[in-house]
Amino acid sequence: ASVVNSASYANGAVAPGELVTIFGNGIGPAFSTLASVNPSSGAIPTSLGGFQVTFGGTPAPLLYGSSGQINAVVPFEVAGQSSVQMAITGPNGQGFSTTLSVAAANPSIFSANASGTGQGAILNNADLSRNSPSNPAARGSVVVLFATGTGVLKPTEEDGVLAPSANPPLISLPVTVT
Repeated sequence: ASVVNSASYANGAVAPGELVTIFGNGIGPAFSTLASVNPSSGAIPTSLGGFQVTFGGTPAPLLYGSSGQINAVVPFEVAGQSSVQMAITGPNGQGFSTTLSVAAANPSIFSANASGTGQGAILNNADLSRNSPSNPAARGSVVVLFATGTGVLKPTEEDGVLAPSANPPLISLPVTVT
C-alpha cells in the first residue's frame, strides 16, 4: 500500500487535517463507495463498507473507498507527533498497518485536471472563473486556492465535521504564496 497527499500524489509525511489517498490491493470495499455527509451533524463517516482507517487509534473521516483506493482525512490528533501508526481494518478482520512520519504541515494545491501536476485548481475571486494563463487574475486581486495539508486550524475543529461557512477557521501556521 502507498499513502500519498491527495492533491499532489506525493509521498512523504502526513499532516493534521490533510487529505490523503491510500492505494493498495483489497484495502477497501469491493464496490466503490462515496461518503455522504450526515445532514443533521455535518459529520463525514469514519467507516465505509465496513472498512475503517485509524491514525494512532483515532478513526479517520473517509471520503471514498474501493478495493484499490481509500481517500481519508488525517485526524487533527496527530499534531505534535513525529510518527503515527496508520491501520486499515475490514469487516472480515482483514487489515493493513504502517508507520508514517508526521509533519506540522505538508501543503499541496489541487490541480485543475486532478492529476497532481500542472495548472492549479485556482479561481479568480471576482467572478469565480477558473484562473489560467488565458484568464489571469488582475494584479492585486484575490484568488481562491484549493489545497490540503496546511496543518492545524484556529479555532480547532472536530475531525470529520464540515467547517462553518460563516467565520471558518484559519490556518494556524504562517502562510506564504509565491
